Order: sequence, then C-alpha cells, then structure tokens
Amino acid sequence: MEVAFIMDNNKENQAVEAERNVLVKVPKEIWVWMHDIHSDFGVNKSEQLKGLLERSIHCKDDLMKGIIGDVVLEAKRKLDELLKVEANINNEPVLKPKEKAKRKWVATVPVMEEEKPVEVRNEEADKLVANSLSLGNLINKAVKGNPSVETSIKSELIKAVGNNKGTSEEVYVDLSNKDQVREWDWNTYSYKKYIDLDIMGNSMRGHEVLNESNLTAGFMNGYYKWLHSQSLALWKAEETDFTIKDLCKLQPIVDKVTGESRKPSVQTMAKRLMKAIVHFGTKEEKALLFQDNPSITPRYTSRKTGYKKA
Repeated sequence: MEVAFIMDNNKENQAVEAERNVLVKVPKEIWVWMHDIHSDFGVNKSEQLKGLLERSIHCKDDLMKGIIGDVVLEAKRKLDELLKVEANINNEPVLKPKEKAKRKWVATVPVMEEEKPVEVRNEEADKLVANSLSLGNLINKAVKGNPSVETSIKSELIKAVGNNKGTSEEVYVDLSNKDQVREWDWNTYSYKKYIDLDIMGNSMRGHEVLNESNLTAGFMNGYYKWLHSQSLALWKAEETDFTIKDLCKLQPIVDKVTGESRKPSVQTMAKRLMKAIVHFGTKEEKALLFQDNPSITPRYTSRKTGYKKA
C-alpha cells in the first residue's frame, strides 16, 4: 500500500518561484521512515525529500537511472504493437526484431515454370539425314556384295558407315574374315557394356569368331585365369558401368623385359571377356553371347591344369 502526501503544485507560483512543487507517492515503508525522522528530529517529509534530491540529482541522466528500465520496456511494447500492425498490413507472420533483421538479407527466388522443349523441324536437315541413310545403305550393299575384295578404300568406307549415327541398320561385315573383324568390327564394340551382351551375340551369331578353340582352352597360368575373371567382374559391376574400352585402360599389358605398359586392343579385351564367359559365366550369359551353342563349356582333360591346352 502506498501513502501519498502533497507538495504544493500551484501553477501560478511556478512562473515566479525558483522552486516548484510536485505530487509524490512513496511506498508505505519509506513513509514510515520519513515519519520517524520527522518525529525524532523535527524535519518534515518535504524537506527530507528535497535534501535527498539535491544531493543525489545533478542532471537529467541521474533521473533517468531510476526509470530507464521502465522506459525501455514501454518502448519494446510499442514496437511489438507496430510490428503486429505491419504484419497485418503485409499479411506476413509476426517476427521479432532480430529475426526480421536476418530475414531482410534473404532474397526471394521467383519460381520459374519449366520450359517445354520445342521441336523445330528443318526440311534441309531432314534431307541431309535422308541422303545420309541412303548413302550408308548403298555402301552397306556394296560391302556385302563384295566380301572377297580387300582395299584401303573399302576399309575407309566400312569405318565411315560404322561411325554414321544416322544409319538405320548396322553395317554387316563377314566375321569369318579375320582381317575384316580386326579392321572394323572390333572397333564398333569399344563402347559396348555388359547390358549389350545380347547385341554382341546377335551381331556375331553364326560366325567363326565364336568357335575359336582358344575360347574353350585352358589358361597359360593362374595369373591369366585371374585376369580373365577380373575383366568379367569389372564389366558386370553395375556401380561402374564400364565399357570394353574402359577395361582396356584398367588392364594394361606390361612388358616383362622393359616394364613398360600399353593398352590392349578392343579385340583382345573383347575376346578376353568371351573366354571369361565360357569359363566363369552363367547359363544366361552363355545363352546371350553364344546363341547357337548356349551349352558351351571349357575343355577339361588334365588334373594338373584342369583344361586341355589349345
């Protein structure tokens, strides 16, 4: 409970007097102390407060010390009210001052609609593709019609048609002719992956390359057996998805004398994979590659090696 006493607050006197009066409320406990002092020493309450103020207050900041906390709280309250009003106007959630300061640095990224691809038809381009297909088919027929002719021009034509992405069918080369197989067909297998095993089987079906005795023969030693097994395992690995050309880089041939290494040819690696499938492959793999002889197996004879040498 607070007790109030009045110091003269006459406005008319304020204009002429050096001192002015204010109405002051003090806590009851302080009032009791002031009353005791008045009784003991005869100094009234107004004089007690006046003396205290004269000795304690020397500037405006001294007065602010007693009320600064209340002033700050009131300012924060008013700021919160203003933020709520602003949020209502902008339809935004109410944020504290610190959160708002952080948010103003975040740029809003507009959502862009995904553009649909526009197919542009070009008559000239269509004609070029059509002519390319026609030319490729003519070369294809010429190559097939003359299997016994071997010239450098024919080899270049085979390569050109093989590299033509627009051809509607693969160029057929007689795989029974080893020169043609080495010169053209093996290069087309450079980027073949394990998932293309059926395509390789279709392209080689009926040709001597699948009947070579070395495919079913044993290995020279344990190192070559491991090498063939590793090549098939790398080719089958789904996480790497290697091509035959990739395997050539992973399994270089090292010269025992000089120690120098070189990449094996695509033909060498392809045949290594074919032999590995004969010795280590599954029934499904053999059926895809050796379509005319899906039950192909290695030739076992000796206890020492387990295979008959070719």
